[in-house]
Amino acid sequence: MNYLVEVPVEFSVQLKKSGNIPVRGYANGVNFKGTCVPRKGNHLALFLNSEIRNKIHKTEHDEVNLQIEYDPESRDLPIPEDLEMVLSEENGLFEYFLQITPSHRRELVHYVLAAKRPETRLKYIRRVADLVRDHRSKKEL
Repeated sequence: MNYLVEVPVEFSVQLKKSGNIPVRGYANGVNFKGTCVPRKGNHLALFLNSEIRNKIHKTEHDEVNLQIEYDPESRDLPIPEDLEMVLSEENGLFEYFLQITPSHRRELVHYVLAAKRPETRLKYIRRVADLVRDHRSKKEL
């Protein structure tokens, strides 16, 4: 479970950024990377995953000392050529894949990269193509 940390709106105003804002910084002195996401009422939230929470020994409702700044470093993983080739076989599927949120794209790429054998990798790539196709068709409804 990821816990939500409220981030002052002034943070995004200072950066002149909107939408999801990649950040880096320290939570109680522990280095981390994350993303501030917009919430209702013009608020930003930062989700701290269990790895960071365990390192800083915090649970729900505990206060956390945050020092964060905008992280301009790209978080995109290179898309494997074989995945791109399969997605490109269907009109618009690769372009739709590029529109999926960066974290979801990373998850799908990691899934493909986890395959140890070529035949398993091809099976994973086909599954990713099916998932992207299904996601796109639900958005088009």
